[in-house]
Amino acid sequence: MCAVHIATVGETPEPIIEGVRHHSVDLQVLLHSRETKSVAVEIRRRIKSLIGRDICELKEIDPFDMRDIMTAIVSYRKRMPAEVLHINITGGTNIMASAALIAGFVVGARVYYIRKDPNPKIPLADRIIELPVPRVSLESLDENHRRILKLIHNRGTEFAPANSVIATELGMSRQLVSYHLRRLERAGLLHLTLEGRNKIASLTPEGDLYAEIV
Repeated sequence: MCAVHIATVGETPEPIIEGVRHHSVDLQVLLHSRETKSVAVEIRRRIKSLIGRDICELKEIDPFDMRDIMTAIVSYRKRMPAEVLHINITGGTNIMASAALIAGFVVGARVYYIRKDPNPKIPLADRIIELPVPRVSLESLDENHRRILKLIHNRGTEFAPANSVIATELGMSRQLVSYHLRRLERAGLLHLTLEGRNKIASLTPEGDLYAEIV
């Protein structure tokens, strides 16, 4: 399985070069406008020099057309459905970043940006901010999902035994609770671990975000 990174290209190469330095990248896709093509070409040259081979693909998009940007990202997911997909939204216009974030939601990508910091002593790893991109829409959560997320959120980051506590507090059977917990885990909204015979439930950042607004 290879790591595919898609980056929105702005006026400087640094955010994308830093992303490649921090991650293991097998394919780097550069979404650039007509005006930033020269920057994309420079990024390609520098990445080739950095790792010793050409891993870049250049894709021109309209930086003010959200549909065009999102379609470009979705096309890569369709082309490589099994690969790990990352999206670096640091560069480019605000519309490019917004469209890339929405597309990341749709295709289940890992979205990040690189925070600028004038202090050169701040390590790169501390400046890379992973954005929580849920794999399900808020509207797709039914009332039981919402109640479970809210309960876990109100009790803290994790608690056990999850099945029996949730069943008691929400008036549901343990079997139904187990079913809903598995669905929420598959959706990327919580983690389930075993401690003896008890399940421990903890929210992911996405699940915590959803619990705040349901």
